[in-house]
Order: sequence, then C-alpha cells, then structure tokens
Amino acid sequence: MVEKNLAHILADEVAFNGADISLIKGYVDTVETLLTDATYGLSALNVDLDTLLGRLTATRAGYLDNLSGGAVALEATLTAIKGVGWSTETLKAIKDAIDALNDLSASEVWAYASRTLTNPASATDLSNMRVALQGDPNNIIRDAILTDATKFAGANIGTILSEIQNGTYGLSALETLVDEIESLLKNATYGLSALKTEIDANETKIDTVDTVVDAIKAKTDNLPSDPADESELEARLGRKVSCMTWWSDVDPQESITTPAGNVSLPSVVVSNIPSGATIVQVIALIKVRAIDNKSSSGINAINGAQNIRIKVSTGAWGTDDITAINLIDNQWTVAASTREYGDVQVGDNDVKSVVTGNATYDFRITSGLVDYATLNLNDIQMGIRVWWY
Repeated sequence: MVEKNLAHILADEVAFNGADISLIKGYVDTVETLLTDATYGLSALNVDLDTLLGRLTATRAGYLDNLSGGAVALEATLTAIKGVGWSTETLKAIKDAIDALNDLSASEVWAYASRTLTNPASATDLSNMRVALQGDPNNIIRDAILTDATKFAGANIGTILSEIQNGTYGLSALETLVDEIESLLKNATYGLSALKTEIDANETKIDTVDTVVDAIKAKTDNLPSDPADESELEARLGRKVSCMTWWSDVDPQESITTPAGNVSLPSVVVSNIPSGATIVQVIALIKVRAIDNKSSSGINAINGAQNIRIKVSTGAWGTDDITAINLIDNQWTVAASTREYGDVQVGDNDVKSVVTGNATYDFRITSGLVDYATLNLNDIQMGIRVWWY
C-alpha cells in the first residue's frame, strides 16, 4: 500500500506543483531502511514481542495483578505478615527481646517450669559443657548437678551426672584429692614452708661454699697462665727438701808425718740425685776409728791450721779443689806411743760449687804436718751430705 502510493507520487511530479520530488524520495528511502533493519526493524520487534509473551506465565501475571493493587495491596500484605494480635510491636522491639534472652541470670533460668535439655550432638558439646562447669565462678551449675538430678531430664544427662558424681574421678573425688594435696603442701616436715626453711639453710651453706671458692680462686689466680704439667709437678714434689749422705769405702790407714806432705783420703761416689734437681747445700764428713801416735818423743798432734780439700775426680788438684773440712792446730792430740779412739767430724763449708750432681769426688789433706813422726789415722771414711729439691 505504502509502496503503491509512493509510486503514484513519484510518477506524477505535476501534482506537487514542481516540488523537489528527489529530496522527498531520499527521506522515504531512509525511513524504509530503518523499518526493515534486521536488529531493530519491525520484523525484529515482532520477534521480541513473541518472546515476552512466551515468558509471561500465570504466576508472573499474578505478581503484576498484586502490583496493580497499589498501596492498598501492600498494606494487606504487611497485615498478613504481622498476624492477628499485632499492636505496637516493631522489628527493633523483637531484636531487643531476643538480646535480653542471652543475659538471663541463673535464678531466671530455674524460674521456668520446664527445662528439658537436649541431647548433646557431639563430643564437642560435652567439652563445651565441661568448660562451662569449670568456668562457673559461683559453682551454681556444679552445685545444681550434685544436689538436684531432677533438674536434668535430658536423655544423656543421667550418664553425664553419673560421671560427674563418680566416687573415683568425679567432682567430689577431685575435691578430696585437692584437699589431700593442700594438706601435703602444708605439711610441717616436707610441705612448702619446710622446704623453704631447708632452702634458706642450704643458701647459707652455699654462701659459705662461695666464700671458700672465692678464696681458692684468689690463690689460683696467682698461678701462671701456662702452669707446669702433671709430670713436672710430680717430679718437683718428689724432690721436695730431700737429703742423702754417701760414704766412701773404709781406708785402713793413712799417715801424717814430717816433713809436710799431701795425704790422700778415700773417694766418695754420689748417685741417685734426680735429674733436674736443684742442690741447696753440700757438706763433707770424716770418720776416723782410731788415732795412733807412733812417736815416743812426746805428745803428737796436727801442727798448725790445715784443711781437707775436695774436687771432682775429673778435676785437677790446685785448680779445681776447695776447702771442705777445717783442721785446727793441735787437733787429734795423742800422748807419746799411745793409740786413742777417733770420732766423726762434720765440715762447716758448703761445697756445692764442686758437688753439682752425681759423680765421684776425691779428698786429701793438703800439706799435712804433725809435731813428731808419725801420726797414723786408722779405718778412715769420707762422707758427702747433699740437700736438694
């Protein structure tokens, strides 16, 4: 129809009194293009309309009908929600009432005539019940369980109550055990107070030990930073203030005569002084069993001061010898043609400069001289005494 009318108009340009038919034709073409567009043309709109009609079910139509009722319909719906008897209640008032139920006191809970407990759903619920019992500061729950079993009518409460009241491990048994522990802790012999007294006494002893240890430390602090090892200490201890005397073999006889001459005396072998020992002092000794005056001219004796000298056997007389024993004038005095007992004479000269350790040492009277010929010394022994550490 539209196309036909447009054709007549386009064919008869005179009917428009010379109007620009070409311009109008362009507009018409644009309109025609829009109406036939595949996305939003008449055909596409028809498809969308069919889709909407297909989705409009009876239930959805009922929703639209309720909406069409306006404020009256909404009020009716709210009235149905509130129910019969609703007056001044609000959602906030309901919330406040629920919150108040969470803050009930024990007396308010027991004021209810029926208090049936539900069965615990799991071990976790039982654990929570145990925590509640332990956290009850006034023992209200515990006392209720121990004194009034009728307040717990739940299916498993009897079992729980039996466990709690068990004579071996229930609350009463635990309380008895706690009392026993408290009694032990207060025991006068081994309780906490007694232990404290013992600790205080031990502390005094420890203080004494500390004092002794400090004194020991003061001594050990004076030790060298690198002290001697054990073997050296043992060696030093073994040498501490030691003394030994060595004797020569017996010399049957030596004679002192005139004129003056050197008189050899028996040698002494020194041995067994420990290696590394420090010699402190050395003296010589002479032992004479008898002194025999062979002269009939008169009393005989040492003529003038003389001495017995000592040297190491490898040394030389006159170079390496020193005085060991001093002999005084008129020593060993004996009557004419008489024999007397001798004695032991200890020298007072320190000869450690010659006696330096284990070796053989020789003795002699240097330039010995008597008043008359001859004075014999019988059964002579020479000795050396050494102190070392």
